[in-house]
Amino acid sequence: MEDTKQVVPDAPGSPTPMPPGLAPVLMMAFWVLLGGAAGIKLAQSLWQLLGWSAGVVSIAVPVGGVVGALAGVLLGLIRNPRLLVLLMAMFAGTAAGGVAGKVPWGEIGQIGGQVAGGVVGVIAWATWLLMGRGKDSKAEPTRTATADVGHPGSAASRCPQSVPKEVDHGYSRDEQGRVPPGAGRSEIGQAGLHA
Repeated sequence: MEDTKQVVPDAPGSPTPMPPGLAPVLMMAFWVLLGGAAGIKLAQSLWQLLGWSAGVVSIAVPVGGVVGALAGVLLGLIRNPRLLVLLMAMFAGTAAGGVAGKVPWGEIGQIGGQVAGGVVGVIAWATWLLMGRGKDSKAEPTRTATADVGHPGSAASRCPQSVPKEVDHGYSRDEQGRVPPGAGRSEIGQAGLHA
């Protein structure tokens, strides 16, 4: 049998990466829109709950939209992923609860459903958080740099001192003691790297 090599077809060029400042701006825009919509809905529900017939659209919509958008800006400043998941769970819970409560009981049921849905969202978040912490304590021990020896971007190739001395896979090293990129990889792996 003759040697076989994997041929990688010409892949289209990778998409251009997103500019670094665009993601926070898009996230802030998301929170402003979500906050504005939630503020309008809350203001209209409050108007109906209080029985005010005048100003449901002319006052409640702009006031609720502005207040909600400002609240959205404040929420957009949050960078902690756990708190962001909490906010998403609360918003999803209130939306689902509002729909579920409005169908059988009308406007009053919608408000009660939003509150109940928000509580269920918080409970789901707390469960997720507690279950995640249990997994963290049972996690596997941290990998050493030996698994990445020879990978061009690994810490082991940049800093040979981080590779334990007792682990030497017989790779040839250069003058600084670094493993050259691709050392010890199969021909198939090499073809994939250079394609």
